[in-house]
Amino acid sequence: MVVHVGSNGSLCLYYQGKLRASFPLNDKGLNVETFYNHANEMIVDALKDKQSLNFIKMTLLVTLKTNKKKLRVVTEDDKHLENQFIGYTILALIKLKVIDPDGVQEGILICPRKK
Repeated sequence: MVVHVGSNGSLCLYYQGKLRASFPLNDKGLNVETFYNHANEMIVDALKDKQSLNFIKMTLLVTLKTNKKKLRVVTEDDKHLENQFIGYTILALIKLKVIDPDGVQEGILICPRKK
């Protein structure tokens, strides 16, 4: 897993003690709130499709537990999309209070850029 670093640092997301996603942070609209908004949109879209909260939580957890080797990544764009999807999944689970953002094995690490 590569840590993506922007001009203001990076947002690293962990699950089961492993780095699962990383986002760059900068002044051009990529900040923590932007990524939380994308995760909220995932939840709202699922609720608009009349899915229950328990079903949403279960689906998101199954997505995270899927072995990465089973996902066929062909190009760099696919790797980027996979990173985004897993990151938004973790943030959605944090919003649904399934994952503790400050947990020992999972959560968020905001790494500011060293000045």
